[in-house]
Amino acid sequence: MKIVSFSRVVPFEGIPHAGGAYYHHHLNHLLTRHDVVIVAPNTPRNRSAVERFQSNAEVILVGNENPRIAVKWMLRIQAELRPASAPFEVYRFIRENERLRKILRTADVVEFQWSEYSSLIGEVNNVNPKAKKIVVMHDVLQQKYQRRLATDRAFKKRIRALLAYVSAVLLEPRRLRQCDSIIVFSKKDKDLLEPARTRASIVIVPPPLSIAHADGLASRDPFSVLFTGAMDRPENDQGIRWFIEKCWPSVRQIHPSATLTIAGAYPTEKLLELASQDPSISVTGYVAELEPYYIKSSLFVVPLFQGAGVKFKTISAMLHGLPVISTTVGAEGVGPPGLFGAISDEAGEFALAVNRVLGDSFLWMEISEKSSEWASRTYGLGRFHECLDHAFDFPAEIS
Repeated sequence: MKIVSFSRVVPFEGIPHAGGAYYHHHLNHLLTRHDVVIVAPNTPRNRSAVERFQSNAEVILVGNENPRIAVKWMLRIQAELRPASAPFEVYRFIRENERLRKILRTADVVEFQWSEYSSLIGEVNNVNPKAKKIVVMHDVLQQKYQRRLATDRAFKKRIRALLAYVSAVLLEPRRLRQCDSIIVFSKKDKDLLEPARTRASIVIVPPPLSIAHADGLASRDPFSVLFTGAMDRPENDQGIRWFIEKCWPSVRQIHPSATLTIAGAYPTEKLLELASQDPSISVTGYVAELEPYYIKSSLFVVPLFQGAGVKFKTISAMLHGLPVISTTVGAEGVGPPGLFGAISDEAGEFALAVNRVLGDSFLWMEISEKSSEWASRTYGLGRFHECLDHAFDFPAEIS
């Protein structure tokens, strides 16, 4: 089959955010049996990614590499006014680029990675109404922007969040009614989308995550706390700064030797400045492999108050045998509460849970064994391939 995949990123091995890592697995499975063309914005990060992209899929980058200043400002304004939609230059490329239109006319399936890119369905239908349209919902936009509106405090951020939320409420259901199939990562997201759909099928595809060997506590630094993520994402930056300011002093008071490692690309200046004031906190920036950090740490925290969808970092920590302390947002869609060391949105309770797990090796082992066994059973590659094939109506090949 011929598949056209609209995406905001070009994936590669080691891409520094969970959504891109999922897309990398997704694409690799499709390419085992089908021809895929990726269409993505011509950004500096995507140009760099193309150089690291090892695949036989064709990549088409959309937009000028060095747009004039006036064009840059126009695109920036359009992005501010249309935050729940794909970039304007992608629309224009579909309308004007005859090579892409020719590819679309012969496509059997057109998929839209990330919810924002479902805004392109109407344009694609004008070229090829017969192709199957599939939306991969990394986030449910209405929930994502509603939470941003509820937690952002700065006036400009709240205005942007309000605009994005209203846009998502008005547009997201209409777009989903135009597609044939919707891929989500959890039952929670499926339940959120059920009222908005008409003919589209909704398929839960548990994301494929590395099945790691869950070593015991003896091989780890017993007081090492870990957080991972793309640190330029507002929900990650806001969440970990909340943890540092509201929870970490209490942890250090009970466990003076405790350390906090924040591993992930593009840390903000605010985070770097905050971390520089405490020698027990380390911010790594981009790392090629997160595995060594999971292996040496003894506890994982997910202090998120924004965002939607399943937090892959939560499951990855469980697969590595790390007990997880999470907020409600960080834990949603993952599994029952008994898999966690604690779930709390209150700073005092969150810090207390961290202290309790760090100070009790028997509790640590109980949570580690329970959560890692569950995660290994639920997020294997075989199940991922089976569910993804079902979403595309391909014959299943379970590995």
